[in-house]
Amino acid sequence: MKFLYVISFCFLLSLCVHRDLKGDSNSRGTDIIDEWGRLHPDVKRWPSSNGWKGFKNVADKVHGMGLKFGIHLMAGISTQAYDANTPILDTKTGKAFQQSGKVWHAKDIGIPGRACKWMDKGFMALNVTTDAGKAFLRSLYHLYTSWGLDFVKLDCVFGEDLDVNEITYVSQLLKEFNPSIVFSLSPGVRATPNMARQINGLVNTYRVAGDDWDKWPDVAAHFDIARDFAAAKLIGAQGLNGNSWPDLDMLPFGWLTDPGQDIYIAFFNLSNQARTIYAKLDALAKVLPGRKLKGLQGREVWSLKSVTIGDALSARVVPHGCALFVFDY
Repeated sequence: MKFLYVISFCFLLSLCVHRDLKGDSNSRGTDIIDEWGRLHPDVKRWPSSNGWKGFKNVADKVHGMGLKFGIHLMAGISTQAYDANTPILDTKTGKAFQQSGKVWHAKDIGIPGRACKWMDKGFMALNVTTDAGKAFLRSLYHLYTSWGLDFVKLDCVFGEDLDVNEITYVSQLLKEFNPSIVFSLSPGVRATPNMARQINGLVNTYRVAGDDWDKWPDVAAHFDIARDFAAAKLIGAQGLNGNSWPDLDMLPFGWLTDPGQDIYIAFFNLSNQARTIYAKLDALAKVLPGRKLKGLQGREVWSLKSVTIGDALSARVVPHGCALFVFDY
C-alpha cells in the first residue's frame, strides 16, 4: 500500500497561516484566489506555490518519496470570489466565459441562500445546471489536477449539504482529467442510505457521519448510522471503480476510557471494511513517562515484519483483522 499525504483545506487560508489576522477559518475575505476566483495555497505557508504554481512542486516531492498526494476542497464557490464577482475562465478559449453575448461572473452562478452548513461565511453552492457553473468547475479541476493529484476529498456536498449535480459533474471531470484519482466526499452529517444510492456510483468513498473525535457522544452516534447502512447493504457496495465505501471516519482513542476504546475497536471490526490505524508516538510517550518510544526495534506479530518506531506508526488492517506490534524497551 502506498500511503497518502493529504493537505487540509485550512492550509489554503491566510487565517490558518497568519496568526496576526483576526477571525477564524470560517471568516470571509481571507482566501487566496486568482483572477478567475479559484483558490490557491497561501505562499507564506507554501513558498513553492509562489507565482501561482499551486501544489505542483509539493506533489512532485511527495511522489518522489513514493507517496500519493491529495487535497481537501470545499464544494461550490468561495464567498470571496462571489463578493469580488470574478469572471469565469473558459478553458477552451483561455478567456472569460461568454454565452449569448454575456460575460459570466461569480454572482451569476453562486447561490448565497445555500451556504455550506459548517462554513457558512466562506462557501456557498453554485448552479451547476448552467453552462457557466460547469465552466467554473471545469476550470477549477483543470487547474488542480494539473498539480498532480491522486486524491480529492470534497467537502460540503453530501449529507445535509447534498448536491448531486456537483458530485456528478466533478466525478465526470476527474474521469476525464485523470481516471485514477480517488474521489471522496466529506462530511456526511445526516447522511442516509437513500442519499448514498444516488452517489455511490460516482465516488470511491463517502463519509456517512460527522467529524469523529475522542468523545463518547461522537462514538455513540456511529452505531445507528452503521446499522442503517449495513441493513441497506451499502457496506462495500459495488460502485465507482469496483467499490464505493461508506466511511465511518477515524478511530480516535485519545481521551476515551479504556472500556470506550474496547467498544470502539470492536465496533469497527464489525463494520466489515479495511482500516488504516495511525498512532502519533510522541503522544503515546505520555502513557509511559520517562521512557522513549522513538527508535525502538520490534516486529508485527502475525506478519513477522520487522519495524522501527519513528515519529509515527501505522498499519493497514483487513476486515475483522488486527495488527499487534511488540517492542522491547
